[in-house]
Amino acid sequence: MEERATLRIQATYKPATCGDVQNTTGLLKQDCDQFEIRFRQTCMRTFICLLGIAFVGFGTLAVLLAIGFGWLDF
Repeated sequence: MEERATLRIQATYKPATCGDVQNTTGLLKQDCDQFEIRFRQTCMRTFICLLGIAFVGFGTLAVLLAIGFGWLDF
């Protein structure tokens, strides 16, 4: 019996949407939308942060290579 239930759940699985979460948990649409906005902002902040770290890393590498090749003298 347990295996059947598992198979049925897997067969009908689809990614949850904001509406599904709202229907099953009783969340208000406003709360659900607010969560999506916060999630996107967090993703954006993380991406910008990683991009900044990459620029700093490549800049440092470029300076070290320039010093190593003798293009920059200190």
